[in-house]
Amino acid sequence: MPRMNGIEATRIIRQETPQTDVIIITQNLSEMPRAQLDEIGAKAFVSKTKLVEDLLPTILAVSNAGRRSSPRPLQPI
Repeated sequence: MPRMNGIEATRIIRQETPQTDVIIITQNLSEMPRAQLDEIGAKAFVSKTKLVEDLLPTILAVSNAGRRSSPRPLQPI
């Protein structure tokens, strides 16, 4: 990102809209410890190397975590 990194952006997003769930997408997964993600308020992270496999399941897991009832199963298209 040209002016800030994802950690800085996440801090700003969480300050201005605390109800927003943030998923970090990173190519430097080993450089981002879980404690740092918790500190900035990110709900999850996905490695760019596994983006195709992991992004949708991560989005579903994060969005379903806030629901009280169990989600409807996805139907094939």
